[in-house]
Amino acid sequence: MKYTSIVTPEWVKRNLAVDKKLRLLDCSWNLKAMEPGFTQMAFARKHVAGAQLFDIDQVVEPGSDLPHQCPPADLFEQKVRSLGLNAGDRVICMDRDSLFGSPRVWWMFRRFGITDVSVMNGTLRDWIAIGGPTEIGGSKPVEPGNMSVLADNHWMRKNMTDVVHHLVAKGFLPRTLLSDLPAASEPRIQQIIDARSAERFAGVAKEPRPKVKSGHIPGSINIPHTEVLRDGRLKSMQEIWEIFQGSGVDLDSDITTSCGSGVTAATISLCLDVLGKKPEEHTLYDGSWSEYGLGSTVVGGKTVKLPIACSDATKCPSYN
Repeated sequence: MKYTSIVTPEWVKRNLAVDKKLRLLDCSWNLKAMEPGFTQMAFARKHVAGAQLFDIDQVVEPGSDLPHQCPPADLFEQKVRSLGLNAGDRVICMDRDSLFGSPRVWWMFRRFGITDVSVMNGTLRDWIAIGGPTEIGGSKPVEPGNMSVLADNHWMRKNMTDVVHHLVAKGFLPRTLLSDLPAASEPRIQQIIDARSAERFAGVAKEPRPKVKSGHIPGSINIPHTEVLRDGRLKSMQEIWEIFQGSGVDLDSDITTSCGSGVTAATISLCLDVLGKKPEEHTLYDGSWSEYGLGSTVVGGKTVKLPIACSDATKCPSYN
């Protein structure tokens, strides 16, 4: 089976020797990366030889109070050029311990029109196991590249306005809000997949970020990103399809992914790509639960309380 957006460690090792346009980005991230300096220290301990560190905490929308918000096109272009990326390069995104940050970076490249980008479906352990070279220390200095953003596919990124429109359409918020609500982007949200853990989705686990409530967006479907992984790698296409089918996802309709802060949602987006969903058929809610879980938003100058669902209504009665 040939995937368009994922490659194996063996493929990377084989092609590195013959393709001078292949560029490796270490996109490793997990919740420990919220600790200052963790990402840089982990990279310096050991990484795939020749890889540049792509720290998703540093490639964000300036001034946003929300974590990991996708930056504007010009800042993204500056970042990839600083990593030495040039027009025509084939970008390979990878993670150290498990697919986590690399699908997010893959999604960012795709949003900005760079389609020659893949995720290495394997870990640093897998790389070492096949004799792949490693090195220590920080990213090596590189000459600035000339890669240009080809497009800014705004429709790939959903925001709170889009979510509120969805909730109104589903009857979770009153239609009277529509008179003060900006237009939703197309395609409109039809169904939402939440990639957080089952415990966080159910509202029985505390959120890792302050002031963020527990629970989930009403009507959303829970597929924890860990469910589509085995030993840090994506499961087979058949297994992923069965997980989506068993969770009640309508693969014939448009899908919006969400999570805690827009990172693991991209793992589900990557799965949708693997399953053959066209780019215009799946979007990502960038603010995710870090935004929605604050419990309110402003529409027409007025604060609107957002409905929050839990598996046990006694866990979050004050939110609704």
